[in-house]
Amino acid sequence: MSFGDPEKNSAPRWFPRWVAAGIWGAFILLCLGKAVNHGLSCADDGWYALVAKSLTQGHGYATPFTDRGECLEPVLFNPWTGTGPTLILPCAALLKIVGIRDVVPGIAAICVWGSVFTLLLILIAREVTDWSLPWGVGLFCLAIVALFNSSQIWSTGLGEIPAVAFLAMGHGLAALGKPGRRNLFFSGLFLGLAVQTKLLAALACIGAFWIVAVRIYAARSELKKCFQLAAFFLLGCGLPTFLFEAWKLTVLGCHGWLVNWQEFFGALHEMTVQKPPQMTLELIQQRIALLEQYHSIHLIFLLALVAVAAYLLPLRPFKSWSSLFAGLVLSIFISAGYWLISSVGWIRYLTIAAGLGCFALSVPIYGLPQMWKKLLYAVLLLIFLGSGLALFWPRVTHVENGLFHPSSERLTRNKLVAAIQDLKQRGPLTLVSRYWAEFADVEYLLAGSMNFQQLGFNRTDGAPAPRVVGLPGKKVVLINRHWGAAFRAEHPVDERADIEMLLDEKITAVLFSEGPFELLETGGPAIPATNAPVTVAQTDLGKQLHAYISAAPNPVPPGPGAGTTWLDWNTGDGSLGEVYLSGNGGPEILFTRSNQSVRDIPWISAGSTYEFRLYQAPDRKNLLATVKVTRLAQ
Repeated sequence: MSFGDPEKNSAPRWFPRWVAAGIWGAFILLCLGKAVNHGLSCADDGWYALVAKSLTQGHGYATPFTDRGECLEPVLFNPWTGTGPTLILPCAALLKIVGIRDVVPGIAAICVWGSVFTLLLILIAREVTDWSLPWGVGLFCLAIVALFNSSQIWSTGLGEIPAVAFLAMGHGLAALGKPGRRNLFFSGLFLGLAVQTKLLAALACIGAFWIVAVRIYAARSELKKCFQLAAFFLLGCGLPTFLFEAWKLTVLGCHGWLVNWQEFFGALHEMTVQKPPQMTLELIQQRIALLEQYHSIHLIFLLALVAVAAYLLPLRPFKSWSSLFAGLVLSIFISAGYWLISSVGWIRYLTIAAGLGCFALSVPIYGLPQMWKKLLYAVLLLIFLGSGLALFWPRVTHVENGLFHPSSERLTRNKLVAAIQDLKQRGPLTLVSRYWAEFADVEYLLAGSMNFQQLGFNRTDGAPAPRVVGLPGKKVVLINRHWGAAFRAEHPVDERADIEMLLDEKITAVLFSEGPFELLETGGPAIPATNAPVTVAQTDLGKQLHAYISAAPNPVPPGPGAGTTWLDWNTGDGSLGEVYLSGNGGPEILFTRSNQSVRDIPWISAGSTYEFRLYQAPDRKNLLATVKVTRLAQ
């Protein structure tokens, strides 16, 4: 017996929906497994997690440090925080319920973007009732795993990925919903939430504005109603920002609120347009190469795929699926164009465009009317995703310790936190580190706030970091070679010597050394500088680009078996680089090709000199920096 319309309750109509739900549920489980495996995905997410932790501890929407140096108390509404309250507030709520755990921020992110994408798929399921629904969902998931297989950002990113979900929902509701006041208000609201999740999402809202303008024009309503519809859409867009600014005004006061905005514009200028790169064909080619390296995107093939989809769809702006696809493509091209031409070139700045592209690539499956068109497009899409899909399964099966099990680095971080807590219980202790990225994830897991002080920080004027003297109590220095490496462009020297210079004290003991972490005790006057050979050098071009390559420890201490050092490098401007190795003055061999990375070198032998040289790619065009690595004899 069936109730209501038998067509709506028939098994053929509902079975594709359950298949689509199963595919989506399996994908969410995969992301949860990776989140449990890795914990915090990067240093930036440690920063955002600390804001959520500050909220739970009654310090307000604050960070326990600044991006440029010391602070004596938590900084309220730190203008350097590019991720807004849309995600940090749910993360704080979850922390309040389950306590401070390293998996909570990633799980909170998955809950947010997973819920929003689920709402979007429900909206699509109201329009698509046949097997195109699981087909499109499956291709959406395949696009994600193919284009993000080398990154942990999709699983646990605390800014970009939830912003992608809100953007996709805003575009989808504008194109697929009825052009009424309620739908347009909620479409704008999702876009506003996207901007308050990640400020960079503002560039990717333009396509949704185009969709709304086209739909309002297509309604052919009277002028008064058109203005009402536009007003409701803009109201939804501005409401999240208005509420956040009202919160800031209430806490900071009028003067503090104005100062905060001035600081925000200064931070925005420095993060985006300070010293813009001289755009050349070579630089554009290098950034296109990054697309292939990090996201397996072949740009020419992608543009051809979009052209085929536009031809098959076809693009009629008054049709819902055509309008949605065109709006998404417009948003993606504007966001990606900014990264390609105007930004400093960090690959993470492209994450929103790449993530929104994964959803856009699945839209033609829903909108194409004929089966042969769907099959043709799906085959071309799978060919485009082929190189990324070939890398996906091996990387999943070789996840360290397996999905839903903590990785070695996560276990080591927890051991380090336990060691620091034990030291704090024994007596007065001053924890220091050179830069916030080196201690953010550890600070998040420690009890209380303001546990660390910073020894030094990047200087935009090229001046060396100031020495830090007079710190009270026993001093313990944390080195994190994983996340701190990218911020040592101003200190291309041995880490321990740098720390002794900054503190004016010598290192007296190694309290903890495992994985990328070292915990060093200092005390007594520093050992006078000697005429030791220079192991690190930068060329003039390397200094201009803030490129560097360094190794630590260097020299490698003696011991049984081969020695291990950590090699860190960064081309400075996000361009592709090549690291070559020369052993004992011999010919160069290619070691790796990457714009930046941290790599352990477990084969350093005493009596040999290993010189690592960082060049601009391709073909060793320009030398940027070099480092010589040796090992002490027994």
